[in-house]
Amino acid sequence: GLFIAILLIIASLLIGLISMNISSNALLDETEEMMLEYAIEGARLVEKEIGNNLAVLTEVANDDAIISMDWEIQRLELARRVDRLGYLDLGVVTPDGTARYVNSDELAQLGDRDYIKKALNGEANVSDILISRVTNEPVLMEAAPIVQNNRVVGVLIGRRDGNAISNITNQLGVGQRGYAFIVGGDSTLYAHVDNQLVLDQRNVFAEIETDGDLKNYGIALKELGLGKLG
Repeated sequence: GLFIAILLIIASLLIGLISMNISSNALLDETEEMMLEYAIEGARLVEKEIGNNLAVLTEVANDDAIISMDWEIQRLELARRVDRLGYLDLGVVTPDGTARYVNSDELAQLGDRDYIKKALNGEANVSDILISRVTNEPVLMEAAPIVQNNRVVGVLIGRRDGNAISNITNQLGVGQRGYAFIVGGDSTLYAHVDNQLVLDQRNVFAEIETDGDLKNYGIALKELGLGKLG
């Protein structure tokens, strides 16, 4: 009787462990599926935010005062819009790459920047997250072509706080310990709850070579492939 009782206890334990394992796997599958949905929705949210910003900047670029390409007229018009549109600064770039800003008298040469080249070719776009040499803070540059008589005569640019993207991702996550972040096409962190990682422009692929803290994530991302779901 004792032997049978022990066998029954062992059988019950095995059934319990198997049930727990099945339930645990099911819970993990459900959590992974939920996390992927969060990632998809988060990407759509960021994309929508950037798209809306570009649409507004393009509308400003179509204003007669901006199309005039008279900097004094442009500066007066843009000065009214900087704070209202949430920019750190607004400016105009001429076809030779010279940039003038509303809040600064200094000129800058931006002709070699990809986001300027794209805008001069008629494409409104945003830059990668850049670390400002002035403030040492992450910034996002938005650019829209200024078109006069079907010809691009300049570029309207807006400098936005790069933390604006982190502010979006910081609201996303699964459970108390889950969080969302963004990795750029060059595998550099663009948004993260630990803002220092963004400031340091940590690159998850580079960390594979340097055996950094993000090495394992870099390996997993490389195996998945940038731009793929998983």
